[in-house]
Amino acid sequence: MNTKRILFTGARAPMVLQSARILNSYGHTVYAADSTYVNLCLFCNKVSKFFKLPPAKEANYKEVLIDIIKKEKIDLLIPTCEEIFYISAFLDGLKQYCEVFCDEQSKLLKLHDKWSFYQYLESKDLKTPKTYLASQMPGILDKKYIIKPRFSRFAAKVRLSAEIDAKIHNASYIVQNFIKGQQYCSYALVKNGKILSCISYVTILNAGRGAGILLKQTEDRDINAISAFIAKDLDFSGQLAFDFIKTEDGELFIIECNPRMTSGLGFVNDNFLAVVGNKKNSAHVKKPLTSLLLPILIYMPLQPLKTLKNLKEIFSAKETVFDIRDLLPFFMQIPMAVYWLIKGIFHGGPTAASTVDIEFNGDDI
Repeated sequence: MNTKRILFTGARAPMVLQSARILNSYGHTVYAADSTYVNLCLFCNKVSKFFKLPPAKEANYKEVLIDIIKKEKIDLLIPTCEEIFYISAFLDGLKQYCEVFCDEQSKLLKLHDKWSFYQYLESKDLKTPKTYLASQMPGILDKKYIIKPRFSRFAAKVRLSAEIDAKIHNASYIVQNFIKGQQYCSYALVKNGKILSCISYVTILNAGRGAGILLKQTEDRDINAISAFIAKDLDFSGQLAFDFIKTEDGELFIIECNPRMTSGLGFVNDNFLAVVGNKKNSAHVKKPLTSLLLPILIYMPLQPLKTLKNLKEIFSAKETVFDIRDLLPFFMQIPMAVYWLIKGIFHGGPTAASTVDIEFNGDDI
């Protein structure tokens, strides 16, 4: 078997831990890197070595990352969180040393910038809520709209309002028609415009208004078709995740895109083997539900009724972090959660704190 030396950046993401375990079980040597030691991969016995990086925004990030790739003879680099936008800025330089599962920055920004993505969808006649730049709207609107930053994550700073605050809601914000319906998400692994794996799912429980912590897989041909169309149209390579709203009468609206790893990877981890050149293998049992138990417990006081209502799903879901052969990451979640909760006091909450050093908001690189 042709095994590879694989480096994940954004090691703080729980899905990286799961991917590292599976790739290691197929003989690949897995490394992890991040700009914080507060990550589960640091304690994973399936990760050969962890590397501390400077924050992605710092000038020496490129130099340090390339030095690691050269010294460890890395075959494949897989960016996972928002450091991907900084890595894509020097993609050509990286490709001199290894394969990178990531597309060029211009494509990523077309998808990540909500205003740019809206314009792209309109040009392709894909159904999406009517959207405007906040700076072009009056202070008092005719109805309530969704107001959100063009660059954001975890539903941060999203409001449903009929008023625009000109001091805050400038050209860096969009105003979008509110569509009532069920939210759906998709996640796809794509190479050279072709879908390697694509799934759709609904979020049963969230970490506040942020990331999904209890997910249920669904089958939706329309969602899969949209993912396939955009992947082919952009000749995309990397990870594609979309958010949708489906109305009661079945109309499907594309809301936004995250061209990076999301919790949806929990349903397709085996298919990640196709990215590294392995044939698909069904040795690992999949479940239609995945969860992150510790965040569910942390956020239970904020949503007790919703949590209790879904106890059956919680207990039947595949827990992402727990692995009897690699127990330390599961228990290290507790001190790490405390760290992010404390840091969140100064950064607008734990989810915001967890990305403050890598988040990309349209900055010049």
